[in-house]
Amino acid sequence: MSMPGNASHKQNRAIYCVVDNPELEAALKTFAEEINCEILFDWPNSIELILEHYFIAIVDGSIIDEAVWNMYVEFCNNGDIRVPCLLFGDTGRLQIPEYGNVYRIASNDYGVILDIIKNIKSGLLTSA
Repeated sequence: MSMPGNASHKQNRAIYCVVDNPELEAALKTFAEEINCEILFDWPNSIELILEHYFIAIVDGSIIDEAVWNMYVEFCNNGDIRVPCLLFGDTGRLQIPEYGNVYRIASNDYGVILDIIKNIKSGLLTSA
């Protein structure tokens, strides 16, 4: 567990995930090692999603707790969360924040998700 003072330091190295797919989990673990990032897997009903201690969130809309997601949307709409979130799976029941930081990924191609993470991470490295 990181101390609050270290949160911003680790923020650019963490990928937050709410997924329940062994293939995707394995791909994300391997990819995180390749790009020198930490991977944080969490439960669908955890409020960690709103703590924004990551540079990107990967969320399976099929399993995320709707109350947690609605709280996340509220934080985004209030300007408290600006970090990109890739939302995939069955997302029809979920609201999308007005801010524009949530991207619905229609593809089940994990390569698309990994490419987006890599591009965002590269942008963080060049803008830092």
